[in-house]
Amino acid sequence: ESVSKQIQQFQDVALELGITMNHIKMHGALYHATAHLTDYVNWTVQLVKDKYPEVKLYVPPGSLLEQELKNHGLSYDREAFADRRYDNDGKLVSRNDANAVIEDVSKLVNQLSIMVHENKVICIDEHEIYLNAQTYCVHGDNLSIVHNFNEVMTALNLNQIKIG
Repeated sequence: ESVSKQIQQFQDVALELGITMNHIKMHGALYHATAHLTDYVNWTVQLVKDKYPEVKLYVPPGSLLEQELKNHGLSYDREAFADRRYDNDGKLVSRNDANAVIEDVSKLVNQLSIMVHENKVICIDEHEIYLNAQTYCVHGDNLSIVHNFNEVMTALNLNQIKIG
């Protein structure tokens, strides 16, 4: 109920400003629950189907949520995380692991370049896996990257990655 209310309030404000809501993205533990746990997946699909059928959802590639949205003909973009490490199953390494977050600009740019240009990611153990995404996230609480974002943008431009 709380999530539904928040999304509706956001959409109401966007409409008042003459802006169309581009996408819905769950956050944190809810992002993972709605992507992989059947009850949450079903709730999310029903919410989007009933109230936001024209709004795409950002989802992890290969998730149960992606499959269910596809089954219902609903719009979504697969999302990858430029500043997070992945395990061999294509899941994010837990933030409890010291190496879960990429805080070095060159490593972030390297990972994102591989994701964008080669549709793969190099996992925490250096194993490569296929990863096809349409949108990429850099976390706003990753202060090492945020404080050096001009450097990130310059490097991304040099790697033919446009932010749009």
